[in-house]
Amino acid sequence: MSLLKKSELLVVDFISGESRIIERMPFIIGGQLGADWKVTSIYGELANKVEFSQTGSSFVVIPQNLDQIPVLLNGEAFEQGIELKNGDQHILKIGMHLLGITSSSSPKKFLGYTNFKPWTLFDGLSSKELGNTSFSKLVALAHKSGLPWENMATKPTNFGSGGFWLRDLHDLIRKPTKQAQATPKPEASQPKAQPQPSAAVDSTPVESAPVEQAASVPEQQAIPSDRGEFQCPICWLQFDGRYIKHISSHPSDIGDSILGADQQRRFIPVEWDGYGVPLDAYKQPSPDIACPHCHHRLPAGFGEFEQFIFSIVGAPSSGKSYYLAILIKTLKRHLFKNFDLTLMDQDPEFNTNINDVIRKLYSAKTVEEFRVVKTDREGGRTIRQFTGADRK
Repeated sequence: MSLLKKSELLVVDFISGESRIIERMPFIIGGQLGADWKVTSIYGELANKVEFSQTGSSFVVIPQNLDQIPVLLNGEAFEQGIELKNGDQHILKIGMHLLGITSSSSPKKFLGYTNFKPWTLFDGLSSKELGNTSFSKLVALAHKSGLPWENMATKPTNFGSGGFWLRDLHDLIRKPTKQAQATPKPEASQPKAQPQPSAAVDSTPVESAPVEQAASVPEQQAIPSDRGEFQCPICWLQFDGRYIKHISSHPSDIGDSILGADQQRRFIPVEWDGYGVPLDAYKQPSPDIACPHCHHRLPAGFGEFEQFIFSIVGAPSSGKSYYLAILIKTLKRHLFKNFDLTLMDQDPEFNTNINDVIRKLYSAKTVEEFRVVKTDREGGRTIRQFTGADRK
């Protein structure tokens, strides 16, 4: 006669390394105040949640998708509940978290012999493995492979069987910009300026001074605003790619002629690191780019695809915000479910207002909570007026 040990639910966060053996049911993972495991999202407060309950020797996992992007289970939209039996392994993506869930009769032993750190990168079309690395180094491995970003996928090497397209992990890993990939490194013979030496030497770390950069590209030349290959989605002025500025990363490299003295400096790069990423005056990698006219940051991935600007016109309080919010929410869900396409923000920071409206509409429980505040004329961001003399 043998006794079967009761199965327990184990949840592991692949990004933070946190793990929990769940002993009390029901158990909720989500962004709500009362969630047992609180998760975060780049869109602010997360409305999605996943609830675990137990029935007999198995667990039941039920998703509730109220946010604009559904919970993913093994790389696919998680919209119907599943039964989690002993030994089953699944991977959830909810908010900015990748969680491994499994039912095990010996969860502590399972934690002891399983290495959750390595991830396998593979060609999602051919299933050919491209290598194993840590999650933080997936971008470098993907860049080294030379394959299109949209074709690559990844999964934990030692857990589960489902994979995730890199494009669906946009809030966890950033696709290298086309400009950074194509930017050549400086010639080896080009002399490099060195940081200025500190006047005093002691045991206290001393911050390096900025490196004086040679202006290989004039920064104060007149930039045409009525023609060019690109159009700024903020000020709508046009420009060529050679005028695109980068935004400094070092906290001491501040001062902008248009946005103010407390803003990071905008500059045209003259030096790059080994991955082709421009360096600021303190030799810090500075991948973010800005419009040469208004100096506002351009969306991540700007310039990689053909750009279209659509305007929604209507009288005040005619329902423009409601229409746009419901349209985006519906498109995201149906494109993913019916066509295996992911519609996402190119850069979530630029869509903060409309994402707030979507969350409010789809999580409201009363008429008062459903009401949307009138949209600001500036659309949530203020653009300073400037003249050609300000474009430095």
